[in-house]
Amino acid sequence: AAAVAVSGVMKKDAFISGVSANKLAYLGNNFTINIDLGAYLLSGKTAQLSIKDTEGTILSQKIITYSGNDSYQNVSFDIPAKNVGKQRYIVDLQVINGEFSTKNNRREFIVDVVNGREKILLLAFSPHPDIKAIRSIVEANDLFELKVKLVNSTNAAEVLKETYDILILHQFPDINQVHT
Repeated sequence: AAAVAVSGVMKKDAFISGVSANKLAYLGNNFTINIDLGAYLLSGKTAQLSIKDTEGTILSQKIITYSGNDSYQNVSFDIPAKNVGKQRYIVDLQVINGEFSTKNNRREFIVDVVNGREKILLLAFSPHPDIKAIRSIVEANDLFELKVKLVNSTNAAEVLKETYDILILHQFPDINQVHT
């Protein structure tokens, strides 16, 4: 929405012209929200721009300053994905006294937050320095959850209790009992 010209005269108005965010976010990660703002005849005025959750709790906010009587700007927020499921967020631009329209000062959007962590089982024949290296690399990525089990101290029933997305076999002997 843009400012309205009535009888050829521009009216004071601040507005949210667009909101963009990924439709999908991973639990525990931050996701970015980009907001396009515009304003007419509000040069030098300031307003608070807020991101709220469904309950109206402010998750983040910034003070916006309008420069010039025909002002456009882009503002970004990084918001943590804290709850699994479809999450509704509200972008709220503070109304400035004398604005012609206030309906364009609020936008809502939905982000689907998923627990996308891949569960990995590293099954090793025996302790080895490679296991520590593999663990440090895998655990550096928030999208992976790693469990390490040693064959000699783990029975098969215990391993089968959980479901894993990825299985890594380390140093298992082949048919000739050679470790590969």
